[in-house]
Amino acid sequence: IANTQTTLAIGDISIIGFNANAPDNFCFVNWVPLANNTVIKFTDNGFLSSSSSTSTSNGRGGENFVTWTNSTGSTVAAGTVIRIENGATPSLGSVVQALSGISASGDQIFAYQGVGAGTSAANSDYGSNVNPSTFTGTILFGLNFGTAWLTLVLHQATLRTYRPI
Repeated sequence: IANTQTTLAIGDISIIGFNANAPDNFCFVNWVPLANNTVIKFTDNGFLSSSSSTSTSNGRGGENFVTWTNSTGSTVAAGTVIRIENGATPSLGSVVQALSGISASGDQIFAYQGVGAGTSAANSDYGSNVNPSTFTGTILFGLNFGTAWLTLVLHQATLRTYRPI
């Protein structure tokens, strides 16, 4: 029996914690079961205020992304907290690339599925990963800390702003 990826919708996962000091890390929780081979991608790339979130050249590339895969061989139950740390094995599943350089003075983390418009394997997850870039994936969750959201971004995604206490 082949396991196929779970296609997620907005709100099916939430980023519930992060550390912007070395080593950079974050945790997310899934609110629906995740089939084996499910892929979720995370980036600290942003979106440009001069462009609609659905248009060409809508993204600010040049930062990092990490691809998490449920490689456990079974379904991950809803409500599972998964921790991803730069340079370390995740608490569950496997990762490719690294989400490093999260800025404590203000940054964002977007969770998404799908691909951008890039042409090379290293950059296909977020356009060409240059500025500007084109993002065509599906945003599942956005977390912002230290700064305000741009007014023109992501009208459909679940977005949260967190400020240090």
